[in-house]
Amino acid sequence: MSRQIRFEWLRVVRDWGWLGFALVFALLLMWPNTARLAPSSGYDVEVPALQELMKADTKLQKKAPDKADAKGARPTQEDLRKEQDQLYALTSAIENQASPWRLTQLMYRLRRSMVAQIKAGRVYVDTGGTPIDVLPAREDYAVLKILIERHQVFMPAAATNLPASLALARTLQRGVPALWLLLFIAVWSSYYLIWDKRSRVGEVTALVPVRQETILLAKQLVYWFIAAVTTIAVFALALVIPVLTSGFGDVRYPLAFAPAGQAVQVMTAGRFVLLFLLSILALLAFMAAVNSLLQQFIRNYFVVLLLLAGLCVFGPTLQLGPWAPFPYLDPAATLLPQGTVGILAPGWGPLILAGWAAVLGGLSLIVATRRQRL
Repeated sequence: MSRQIRFEWLRVVRDWGWLGFALVFALLLMWPNTARLAPSSGYDVEVPALQELMKADTKLQKKAPDKADAKGARPTQEDLRKEQDQLYALTSAIENQASPWRLTQLMYRLRRSMVAQIKAGRVYVDTGGTPIDVLPAREDYAVLKILIERHQVFMPAAATNLPASLALARTLQRGVPALWLLLFIAVWSSYYLIWDKRSRVGEVTALVPVRQETILLAKQLVYWFIAAVTTIAVFALALVIPVLTSGFGDVRYPLAFAPAGQAVQVMTAGRFVLLFLLSILALLAFMAAVNSLLQQFIRNYFVVLLLLAGLCVFGPTLQLGPWAPFPYLDPAATLLPQGTVGILAPGWGPLILAGWAAVLGGLSLIVATRRQRL
């Protein structure tokens, strides 16, 4: 077994194909940083929504009661006046480019007041009377509450001047399309097996007195090890530019999510990046196992690539239960779920994918053994 692993290792390392995949992967993770070259606090993007809320409050104030009703669902004149004062103070501070800490305090007071009214039963509407999605406000409040306690500044979703730890977390969360990532991993996992077929290495190794399952297992182990080391190196490389421009930052910065679309939870940026990395490593193993199994039955590698592309496109949308691997093919959507159903708690995804990789990889080895005996 060790000799076969050494043989596969020398073949893969001398091919230099891994370097091409490393460069593409680095481009996937570093390209979103180009949008951060122009520093922005991100608060300016919030202004239109704040102004819309001010107009809606002004319209409601004409019919609002002086005192709260029995249910407390309708805002009173005093509630609306207080909220308008908070909105005006925040928008003025944004326009006057107040300090980040001052903006954080004003945003916290506004979100705290809004969440209190939401809990009382108020339905926020725009100027046309259409209900507004208040989940972002509730998530902001959960994050702001922690930041105020730590005396840290708030980084809006549109902020570009981010410390490295948060910049990488935001890139993984929003900057890398899940489909692109899956297609990249699918092609990467197919490369070495397709290369064997095109170069007819398999015809040569078939003459060697080594069992086929040993050859296949060696290929899978070498591929996964090189892919894992490359992935870790690319993640480290993606931190370089933000570290040079904005420092490393605090890995404890909270990221909010709502698994059922109701109760808001938080996860630190550091934990999210770590779980995302583990998800990628598990995805590499899972795709390699699926690839090995398919190529036991299908000789045409174009057909194999089409099947893998179909898995990448339609797999994340399949709802076959929380123990199926398909929902976890999109790491960002399952680590920070927003109303996603049919999945386990964040953090289980890498374990589920790794388990299915072991099952499918073992099945491919069994098939290889049976086919050799026949």
